[in-house]
Amino acid sequence: MNNMLRINYYNKTINQSKLPMNYNSRIFSLNIKNILFTVFLFLFLLFFISLPLTAKSEEILQVTEIKTASIFVEDVIGNNTENIVFDVMVNPGGQIINAVEIYFNFATTTLEVESLNFENSFCELYVEKSFDNATGEINVICGKAYSEVNEISQIGQIIFKPIQNGWTDFNFSTSSSVLANDSFGTNILKNIENKNIYINEL
Repeated sequence: MNNMLRINYYNKTINQSKLPMNYNSRIFSLNIKNILFTVFLFLFLLFFISLPLTAKSEEILQVTEIKTASIFVEDVIGNNTENIVFDVMVNPGGQIINAVEIYFNFATTTLEVESLNFENSFCELYVEKSFDNATGEINVICGKAYSEVNEISQIGQIIFKPIQNGWTDFNFSTSSSVLANDSFGTNILKNIENKNIYINEL
């Protein structure tokens, strides 16, 4: 009986040894294939799930990036022997804006700035409001928190003093911008309307 037990044990051992040499390799290869398939399936599903979201984001971005705004100077107030007052205006073109960056140039040979007035401006917060009569530059960077401004609004007033006769230009720099209230600060400035006037005899 002991011999039979030994034989059975021996036979079992022999049966184990008869397993193919590449048995473990096959199992390993099968596992790798399963892992690769799972990864591929995950990436495939992720790609197609993200397509609608990406398309929607691009659609929103395209809508936001439509440029509709313009900046301009309203008609001159006053005459050539008094101060000349310009209303600097913004037309958002129906979009909601919350900030502007205005860089304005004027001829220093005919005019000089006496002051800037923001009493009727849509802005409430000011980063910069400065002028330089030596270089003929006016810089205004301002905005409004929680803005709902989407109609023609005043940015500010420029009060000039005429100092010499002649034609003079008032030009907005192309670096100016009108920023949409879209959480991205998108520049929606489309049109810049400059002005040219003649200063009569003082």
